[in-house]
Amino acid sequence: FENRRYIGVYIQDLNEELSEHFGVKKGTGLLVSKINEDSPAEKAGLKVGDVIVKADGKRVETTNELVDLIQDKERGEKIKIVFLRDRKERSAEIEIEEEERRGSFFFPGDREVFFGSLDDYQEKFQNQYRKWQDEYSKKNKERIEKWNKQLKKHYDELNKKAKDAKKDFTIALNTHRGIRI
Repeated sequence: FENRRYIGVYIQDLNEELSEHFGVKKGTGLLVSKINEDSPAEKAGLKVGDVIVKADGKRVETTNELVDLIQDKERGEKIKIVFLRDRKERSAEIEIEEEERRGSFFFPGDREVFFGSLDDYQEKFQNQYRKWQDEYSKKNKERIEKWNKQLKKHYDELNKKAKDAKKDFTIALNTHRGIRI
């Protein structure tokens, strides 16, 4: 898979109770639930408990919207984040960094761990991928087609490694509910 752009935070959508607690309208804003040490977000001054309300001038209402904005940037570009801290609006420019994807699959909004050989979970994985693909294909057709090619290549490589292995092995594919970007 292509390298993944990130700013080094874990975010989550706000439910009604959290929206009320942080003083934002229901359905607007993303809660920063964790910040990676020495990440671009930490260097820019974001803190756990901040609520991101805009990115590059666009209101963000779901984690997927912010993930898409970050993934559309290149390494070294900056994204302007507007956030609330103690109910006061602040802003920060965060430089996008990049990390190599190493055999993990990322499906925003889901959390499941698969253990076993590829054949054991191929159908389950493909069904999950199709569900995710259907959800995002309307607005991300080009990106999905690119990922389809990368997924096929990655799957073929894993199958080759499995056939070359002299003993059983385990593959764990992780997806996350608190989105890390």
